[in-house]
Amino acid sequence: MRKAKKIFLVEDDEDDQQFFKEALKDIDDTICLGLAVNGVDALMKLGSMSILPDLIFMDINMPLMNGLDCLKKLKSNVKFQHIPVVILTTSSTVYDCKLSFTLQASSCLSKPSDSLSLKKNITDMMKIYLLPVIASEI
Repeated sequence: MRKAKKIFLVEDDEDDQQFFKEALKDIDDTICLGLAVNGVDALMKLGSMSILPDLIFMDINMPLMNGLDCLKKLKSNVKFQHIPVVILTTSSTVYDCKLSFTLQASSCLSKPSDSLSLKKNITDMMKIYLLPVIASEI
């Protein structure tokens, strides 16, 4: 039996959270979605999980601890460093993505403003990063 895929979203904006939830539900309503509102919240929630997510989507600009600082902490911790992290940014500068790759992000995407683009982005990332999880269950 195939285990449910788990995605963790780190996003402080409630509208963006809802936008992501709706897109994910349209893609695959069996996916378990965890949510944190900033880097501090993410580290606390991930640290208390017995079953870790298969993929993390993380906003850069958040209060208390931004996504890049959280990414740095995740990738320095042996418990979390294997989890692919997709950085989400509203910035159009290449600098944010270059820096996120330096910090070992798996991918970096600009936040889309329409649901079709968001669904495509999520689906593309799932094909890349969740395919090994699904294949190992067969």
